[in-house]
Amino acid sequence: MQLLLGDSKVFEGAFAMSIETEYVALREEILKRVEIRYALVSLTITIAGSMLSFSLQMIQLALLYPVIAMSICCMWAQNEMRELQLCDYIHTVEKKCKFGWSKYYKEVQAQGSFFYGIPLSVVAPGSVFILSSSISLGIARKILFTSLVRTLMSILDFLSIFFMVYLIFRIKNCRLSKRSKAKR
Repeated sequence: MQLLLGDSKVFEGAFAMSIETEYVALREEILKRVEIRYALVSLTITIAGSMLSFSLQMIQLALLYPVIAMSICCMWAQNEMRELQLCDYIHTVEKKCKFGWSKYYKEVQAQGSFFYGIPLSVVAPGSVFILSSSISLGIARKILFTSLVRTLMSILDFLSIFFMVYLIFRIKNCRLSKRSKAKR
């Protein structure tokens, strides 16, 4: 097996196979992380549906959901950051070895996968976290700030939503900065 590195270096044998093996393993890890992303969003929707349907009878239950959604959002954000790091490393390997998938994908993605300047891969899960938490607070609006415990839970809920918005914009900025670095 031969592997072209840069303009003139050719690697053969075991070294070329190790680069290819690492590349394949990293691509598989990225695909697994994409599966995790969708599993986290599905989990969020399932929990939201369950808790919000029960909270119509027990309104206090709606106050717990934004904190749970924030926890899942943190897992999503960590998964996204690791995926970005893997993509960045793969892009570096592809530049050196003249592979082209990462470059092609970034060019295709740049053509139409944005919603008001935010990548759709961030908007889709982010909207699930924010909207479901907002609906939860809408259901609980009658009991917000009616007792000390409910007031503390309400404050925690609002802080959870603000933290989710912060995480979503942080991931957005990371995605955009990685994309602008890749174009250079």
